[in-house]
Amino acid sequence: MEIWAIVNLSWPQRTRSSQHRHPLQSELELKVYGRSFLIDTLINNPLPVVSIPMSYFSDGFGAWRNFYHSLFAIYHVMANLPLYLCRKLHNNKLVTLGPFDAKFQDVIAALAPASLHLDAGLPITLSIGSPVPGAPAAADVQTVVCAYHHMHTSDLLQQNKSSGTLRQNAAVGCRSYLTPGSARSDLEYNICLNGSYELLVDAVRLKAKTTTSKKQTKDTLIEFGLADHPGP
Repeated sequence: MEIWAIVNLSWPQRTRSSQHRHPLQSELELKVYGRSFLIDTLINNPLPVVSIPMSYFSDGFGAWRNFYHSLFAIYHVMANLPLYLCRKLHNNKLVTLGPFDAKFQDVIAALAPASLHLDAGLPITLSIGSPVPGAPAAADVQTVVCAYHHMHTSDLLQQNKSSGTLRQNAAVGCRSYLTPGSARSDLEYNICLNGSYELLVDAVRLKAKTTTSKKQTKDTLIEFGLADHPGP
């Protein structure tokens, strides 16, 4: 089933395009992997399946006290843990460190091959059971583990950069809404019709590629608060 329009009878404009919405995660999975792959991996597969949503956090930091050469770090934590466990230091694992002056896209590109395998589902032998005396003995079970990328967070500047959005001091510098600077204090501004939705952003970037000059490309992107390069 494909969604063409969204209806809300309480709005003066009762319908809006399906581009003006956030896509479901299942839609994104179908777009990336295809229906047949998901059915073969998750439904027709005789092996048990374990789903582990992962929350990632990225940040730059200085490693030395007397001069600042920023290193780029990415951490992850299992997103299905309770909040008090997510805050525990031992549950937050360092994924990688990017050297000084490394581009965010290059760091992500280095992680992508392994991450995509886990995201799609990878057969792994798990030891099921507990070593506690009196409990059933542990057994090795072949299991399909889907450790997928559920969320990516960081501070404001890094988050805008990661999502391919201009900084907050731009004319349109919000990664969630297409809010111009003059409307930031307008409490009645329609954020539903003026959201920075993924499908809309993809359409704008596709339109920018078809322009005849670099200036037209840049003006098209700036109008929607987008940077020259999309986020990885």
